[in-house]
Amino acid sequence: ETWPGGIMAPYQLYVTPEADAVVELADSLDGVEEIYAEALSWIWVSEEVLFGVEERWLMPEVLLEESPYLPGNPSPGYVVSDCEDQANALASILIADGYDVENVRVVLGMVDFDGYVGGHAWVEVQEEGRWFTLEATMGPYYDEDLGVVVDSIDVPYGYFKYHTYPALEVWYYYNNEYFLNFEGMVGNAPPSWRASVVSWLDEDLSNFQGRKR
Repeated sequence: ETWPGGIMAPYQLYVTPEADAVVELADSLDGVEEIYAEALSWIWVSEEVLFGVEERWLMPEVLLEESPYLPGNPSPGYVVSDCEDQANALASILIADGYDVENVRVVLGMVDFDGYVGGHAWVEVQEEGRWFTLEATMGPYYDEDLGVVVDSIDVPYGYFKYHTYPALEVWYYYNNEYFLNFEGMVGNAPPSWRASVVSWLDEDLSNFQGRKR
């Protein structure tokens, strides 16, 4: 299927840095650390709870403007969604704030969160030529068994520079301009996207030991 504007995969349509709601929120926040803190205020809620279906992707502007008022929202007035919606919105806001589109990507893949293994979406950003993860869903979440929202601890921007992110597989990288099928390295993404996340701690320690010698 042919997609508009050079889009190579439908996932890319859900990164919308030019949407009014995205631009307005980006303008109200001061830099990437505040943007990430805002993302951590969003509540993870499954699509089964919100819509009664297994999968339904939301555009970032719908997430920001309409999710607080969805009939299935267990926390009325708060932004709610699941992983891919939060990842797409976070990437959109970062790009709208001026983050170089070559240095921010959404990842679709598989993770292992303390024994929960499954498909997931998260964001990676590149600084100083190195990638690290921003995990929007480390904010509060709705526990369906207990019927309550569970608070989270504060996670600083840059946490996953020096902590291992539990990714098992990467399937796709994308944003509104670039796409990369990781398995075959097929797509229009810049060369830096061929690099995976590597612990900054290991690299920094290695560089330190090299300078010491």
